[in-house]
Amino acid sequence: MFNELVKTVTIVCPECNTSVNFGIPKDDDGYTDMQHRISDFKCPLCQAPLKTIAANMLNGIQTYNNAVTTLEIARKFTGSELS
Repeated sequence: MFNELVKTVTIVCPECNTSVNFGIPKDDDGYTDMQHRISDFKCPLCQAPLKTIAANMLNGIQTYNNAVTTLEIARKFTGSELS
């Protein structure tokens, strides 16, 4: 593949610097499920709300992964080379 898909993300709490790792879903159903799970996401240590940070990262990663996948499909279909 031209570029790697994002497979994990680490959210860092801005209040206490606690890190929380998430695996990134591989399909749209997985993204929908993940969006529901983070709808009330809080730092496990200090309980600071992290919903907005997690949702922004998840949306950005979904957009990026979809773009990389679309580009790879186009590259294969056209026989093009990317650098």
